[in-house]
Amino acid sequence: MIAGKVNEWLGLGANVAVLVGIVFLVFELRSNTESNRIALTTQFSSNWVAINSDVATNRELAAVVQKAVAGAELDEVESIQLDFFIQQRAAQAAMMRRLYQEGFATREDVHRAYQSLRRFAIYDTFREAFLRGQSERNQRMILEEDGVEWWLDAVDSGEKAD
Repeated sequence: MIAGKVNEWLGLGANVAVLVGIVFLVFELRSNTESNRIALTTQFSSNWVAINSDVATNRELAAVVQKAVAGAELDEVESIQLDFFIQQRAAQAAMMRRLYQEGFATREDVHRAYQSLRRFAIYDTFREAFLRGQSERNQRMILEEDGVEWWLDAVDSGEKAD
């Protein structure tokens, strides 16, 4: 009889310990998720600083961007520089799309990521580079007025937008 009571108390203690462990695990998961969000946001911001510092600190690249904006003819090297300039921004936007799909970014984050691409899309030289170097989805998101909203709405409704 005493052994049965001890067994019951031990079982109750074990169950309470399991519940406490589960509660602790939930708090740890929440904390870890928030830490991941902060790390991703920091990485995203650091990427933008690096991308923008390329133009801010490199007169040659800034001159290529200015020539492209002005519609001037680019030589082969300048065309390569422009393509990489665009690819850096497109890679950053792609990362933001993935983060949005995983629930780590907001609609506004995706809009901001595409804003720099869309800002240059009005210029013919950039538009031509977008058309030769980006997927159909990216072209739509960059070149069409509602392109980013189209993609976000498709993702939110469960449609395949990629």
